Amino acid sequence: MQYLSCYYWQQEKPARTSLVLQQFMSRRSKLPILFSCICTAENSERGIENEYYARQLTDWFRYQGMEVLRKRRESSGELEGLLRQQFARIDGELAEYSGRGISEQAKEVSVVGLVCIGEQFWLFQRGRVSGCLLNDRFGKSHCTYLTNKTVGEFRFLTGAMETNIGLLIVTESLAERLSKQQVEACLEINELTSAGKGKCRLQELSYEAEKCGGSHMGAVLLVTR
Repeated sequence: MQYLSCYYWQQEKPARTSLVLQQFMSRRSKLPILFSCICTAENSERGIENEYYARQLTDWFRYQGMEVLRKRRESSGELEGLLRQQFARIDGELAEYSGRGISEQAKEVSVVGLVCIGEQFWLFQRGRVSGCLLNDRFGKSHCTYLTNKTVGEFRFLTGAMETNIGLLIVTESLAERLSKQQVEACLEINELTSAGKGKCRLQELSYEAEKCGGSHMGAVLLVTR
């Protein structure tokens, strides 16, 4: 299996949305690996919270999460537990910095992330962000949302990927201004033959959302081949 990945990030000052996308090949197993997360703090004055969250989650994956996956790819429970620990740690550190309570701080930053190795994926989410599955079965594009949008609530999903499907993670500021029909029409998986084409399609969707007042927008798309 091969991965085709691309992203859209709305540049603004201060940047209240931070986006990370890393993709590489495992030297040991020769399997593709992808890590991505989008962190949004809409009420942040300087964009510190979202940037800190993205940096801390990236470091966690690099030094701890990836080792868990390399040793035991089926260890979803362990991965979920480690992620919950990281969320609690980061919330505690930000709460100490901001002077807020931890439960209040947890509601300030919305996070959606995607971890993939080979045919397996793990999706984690908290707050007003979305993840969805895209496929072109029976010649028609379908978009299925996989996440909820409860403020402050952590959700963790895992599953196996087939070839020629898409996984999209996106900020709610973008998703709530687009219909499922718009997403399906713009992101037809069979037409996304390169990362450049995928990025152009994400930009098209963001422009439509921006016309309706969208801000702090970000999206990451993974297509399997």
